[in-house]
Amino acid sequence: MDNLIEDLKKFGFTEYEAKAYMSLLKEFPVNGYVLSKNSAIPRSRIYEVVQSLLEKGAILRTGRDETPSYHPLPPEVLVNRLKRQYIESLGRLGTNLSGLQNQGGPDQAIKVLKGHKAIMDLSLDLIDGAKSKAALSIWAEELAIIKPALEKAAQRGVQLKGITFGEAGELPGDFIAHRRAARVLAESAYRRPLVIVVDGYQVLYGVASQGNDSQATWTGDQGFVNMAEDYILHDICLNKVMIRFGGELRRELEEELDRVRAEFLGLDEQEVRRLGGGWADDR
Repeated sequence: MDNLIEDLKKFGFTEYEAKAYMSLLKEFPVNGYVLSKNSAIPRSRIYEVVQSLLEKGAILRTGRDETPSYHPLPPEVLVNRLKRQYIESLGRLGTNLSGLQNQGGPDQAIKVLKGHKAIMDLSLDLIDGAKSKAALSIWAEELAIIKPALEKAAQRGVQLKGITFGEAGELPGDFIAHRRAARVLAESAYRRPLVIVVDGYQVLYGVASQGNDSQATWTGDQGFVNMAEDYILHDICLNKVMIRFGGELRRELEEELDRVRAEFLGLDEQEVRRLGGGWADDR
């Protein structure tokens, strides 16, 4: 019940209006007195609430003016009406706000987002707004949230490329699974990095796996965009090359990469052992 009230409030209903409408769905037609009693809305407020619902078109009045009764608009009709009004409002909003925007090019500022929800909401916004291409480096947990948006983007003709970590399943576009996700996760202290580059001019980069402590940066700075695209491309190339090798050569190459990474990251022998020494464990 509370969720229904909150959803209706998102479409301009007050709490009393939501309660009155839902009460009418359960019993109608009723007069204002009965509606006040059924919905637990004070009698001093009920006619104000009813008048507002009539103006919204959410309820209908029947009977004589002196003794009116009220019917709810059928839910499917109300939902379709709200949907149409919402789409129309968004269309006007997009047109009018775009007219106000500074046309000097992409925003170069670096914005910081905090919290898993804020980061994933923006991830969805970026994919939904992609026009020509998107490149991603993403873990399965975050991928599950944006996968529907990726599928819709692919249907729009957006070119999708990237690298995934963990069990990603079937995806639209051209994605390759990282060959050593377990090692990468251990090296990052079990934080899951996220990189999304859209249309070559926006990048979201950070960690979305730390709940409210998650943090990411979002910018249109071309230097950051290019660096993020290069990062994703490098990972794709390295993984495509490495998985072509097998046997002793693959083992030697992986162990050399481990040595170079450990040296660069300043890992001692104990830390290297903790991460796991055998590349075969990550296949």
